[in-house]
Amino acid sequence: MMGPEGEHRHPIGPVFLVGLPADWRATYMAALRRAGLDPVHVEDETLLIALRGRPLIVTMLADTGQCGTLGVLHRANPGAVIVAVVTVASDRTVRLAINCGAQAVISLADSPEVAAEKILQASSGYSAMIASAFNTRRGLELSDTDVKWLSALADAGRTMDGVARGLGWSRSEFQRLVRPLYRKLGVRGRAEAVAKAREWGVI
Repeated sequence: MMGPEGEHRHPIGPVFLVGLPADWRATYMAALRRAGLDPVHVEDETLLIALRGRPLIVTMLADTGQCGTLGVLHRANPGAVIVAVVTVASDRTVRLAINCGAQAVISLADSPEVAAEKILQASSGYSAMIASAFNTRRGLELSDTDVKWLSALADAGRTMDGVARGLGWSRSEFQRLVRPLYRKLGVRGRAEAVAKAREWGVI
């Protein structure tokens, strides 16, 4: 994403590529370097626990239906920007990536330049999430942040305090921020929002 001066705004922290296929890794690392980033490849995700600052992590989402490494990295680094790499960018895999903590999704089918641009967008605070058919089908303009927040709200094991902290906000800040989403959905609170999102296939 281009900043006001016409240049890319880069992430606050370093860029890590975690456990990516060798053929994909070399091509995309070169594309990211051409875009002005300096990615580092890491094989062992345990080296990326409790990182300081706001790192950007690009990692594979396994085809197992489980969060795997992505979930581990999200829990260990709640302030990180995480980009999920998927084999096929279907609605199911995109929703899983969101639920596991990703802010953006790229596909192995993306060209290196497209993937690098999506990673740059995520690093600048812009979502590069692939849009769900839900928005068109329902006539709503749900942002990727809306979908991420709905996924977090759907975690029955978390109190509202826990949801807010997991997203980097205090409870009062998050409650203020989420009100426009409730209005957009035509609901009055968390339970109704989650029920409607599930009914419509958002999460």
